[in-house]
Amino acid sequence: MTRLHRQRSRGGQLGWTFAIVALLGTLSYFLLRYAEDWLMSVVGTGFGGIAALLLLAGFHQTMALRTPETVVEIDREAITPGQPVTLRVMQPGNASFESLRVNLVGEEQIRQRKTWNRSVFETLHFFDSGRFDGALDRTIVVDVPRHLEPTSSELRRRVRWTLEVWGRVRGRANFQHVYDVFVQKP
Repeated sequence: MTRLHRQRSRGGQLGWTFAIVALLGTLSYFLLRYAEDWLMSVVGTGFGGIAALLLLAGFHQTMALRTPETVVEIDREAITPGQPVTLRVMQPGNASFESLRVNLVGEEQIRQRKTWNRSVFETLHFFDSGRFDGALDRTIVVDVPRHLEPTSSELRRRVRWTLEVWGRVRGRANFQHVYDVFVQKP
């Protein structure tokens, strides 16, 4: 079994959140401090409001750090449509969960001029633990549908697949972990 690694570390994600809060808060302070008309006051207040919301999100992320990170392992490096895949989901610790879910999510990225437009075109539910207390160690075999489009990275269109782990924790912050997976041609 191969252990999957998150796209972004928990600490890195938290660091970026607080860096953006600091930037927006500083901009808000200077715009409000030196406002000469109502427009600068409105823009400064808007930046301050967004900074406050991101600060709350940062505190939520900090609370989510209390729950140990979910470990996800897969039996092969590439998923093949039409063939079963074995996943192992391990949740260490002693938290009380409402649910722990694993979804396979397909995202399409289309380049239009200089930007990439993203859209989710498929979500497959692989696993839902239901309520549990304490640690979880579950191995599941999933029948991968035949119709999955393979991962691709073309000039104007990309197809990307991720495993998303969603945890709903009683009395603590909920969380999401995202892992990249490769879907190959059958």
